[in-house]
Amino acid sequence: MVGGEERRPQLLRDSVWLTAADLVSIFAGLLGQVILTHALLSEEYGLFIVLIDAFALMFMLIDAGLPTIITRDIPRARGQARGLVHRTLKIQAVLAAIFLPIGLVSGFLIWPDIPVLLLICCSLIPIFHIFTYAHRSALRALGEARQEAVVKVLERFAVTSGYAILLWNGVSNPTWYALSFLSGVIISLGYAVWRGEKTTLLYTGEEGEDVLLDAKQLLLSALPFAVTLGILPLLGRMEKVMLASWDTYSSAALFHVAYLAYLAGLTVPQAMRAAFLPILGDSRKESQVTLSEVRKARNLVNLLIPIGMIGGAIVVYFLFPLAFPEQYNDGSMGRTAFELFLLMLVGWAATMLAVPTYVEVCAGKRPWLFTRMLGEAAVIAVIVAIFAIPAWGVMGAVVSSISAAIALLFSSIHHSTTGFDGNQSYMIVSIVCFSAAVFAVWLGLNNSVSLPASIIIGVILCLMPWLLMKPEFKIYSECE
Repeated sequence: MVGGEERRPQLLRDSVWLTAADLVSIFAGLLGQVILTHALLSEEYGLFIVLIDAFALMFMLIDAGLPTIITRDIPRARGQARGLVHRTLKIQAVLAAIFLPIGLVSGFLIWPDIPVLLLICCSLIPIFHIFTYAHRSALRALGEARQEAVVKVLERFAVTSGYAILLWNGVSNPTWYALSFLSGVIISLGYAVWRGEKTTLLYTGEEGEDVLLDAKQLLLSALPFAVTLGILPLLGRMEKVMLASWDTYSSAALFHVAYLAYLAGLTVPQAMRAAFLPILGDSRKESQVTLSEVRKARNLVNLLIPIGMIGGAIVVYFLFPLAFPEQYNDGSMGRTAFELFLLMLVGWAATMLAVPTYVEVCAGKRPWLFTRMLGEAAVIAVIVAIFAIPAWGVMGAVVSSISAAIALLFSSIHHSTTGFDGNQSYMIVSIVCFSAAVFAVWLGLNNSVSLPASIIIGVILCLMPWLLMKPEFKIYSECE
């Protein structure tokens, strides 16, 4: 390093920065969606989010898993950070040049009546977003997670501010909102490149391992992560695209509103995965230590799920009518957004239960096994969606989402070394109780049974795994 204080990645410090940035981004993102639902008709809103998600799916392989390689390798070869980032961007630019024309032609064929500028903006948004990843990963690997946090918050602040200005001026054309989104992504890309280049320059020339592979070797080493990253966006986005194709844009919009709250809840298992990964990475060669850590994590998960389900249901029940237009809450679209979110809580519980074994597989010595695990969940979700969405519309999309989460839970258990850990009954009882709790409240909302009685039954069923299995209320210290 040329001068100044040297920074290294630190788990607690960096986790705080990134978690705080995620929370701010989620809040601003939800505010942006609220603005869109008020500015656009439900059909236009559904079309807008479907276009964004469709192009994100088309271009997801441009990432190529290369940012993961940057994060993994730069800490032991900081002098090569600049070269690795530049090589990554060159590869991604070539991939973008290949995929962009294909995506645009596909877009014009699928949506021939949509304005050209709207289609172009929606296609460029995911590509420019992917181009931020290389410098963001380098910043995190060099101990500058605070700067990556700024990139994330800056993008969301710029996009949401643009939406607010357009709404204030009475703009109701989705093309202008797409331009605002694209502008926010370009601003964040500019900041990421500026800070990334400035930071990597400080370490140029520093000695370390030779990790600067040629393009072919780099792509091969990143292949498992590329396939994995290609699978993840299918879960959630796929249902919206299928709803728009086989049902209506309005049902896609309704599902998207419910999924926004569900996605906010998923920050909890995502944060736990991020915090748990280095712990299992450190103990990957010690099976007994891994088993002990998985048990601790599972105990914590068991304690958090009932709190999250009950608290999340209460918050969203009162938040949705305040945040979103009446048509998303009065049942005029067939269902309410809260009903869909309530059912999705089963998927959230399954995702939480999967955290320990999910991370165990991720930290293992066979990265392709992690890819296979996610692939199995995605295949099940796709199969369920193909049959359920044409038959049940938006409810079929919810069933597909829940199926993916439960499939991921049992796939992670199957591929992990700890498995059920001799406690198969707890996992099955938990899934049954949480599903029954959600279904009981849902029946109350649909006037099939008394709503107060259904809520009481739902709360009791949520707490039943606590009462039956009695998880320990214990906080483990770092020295244990």
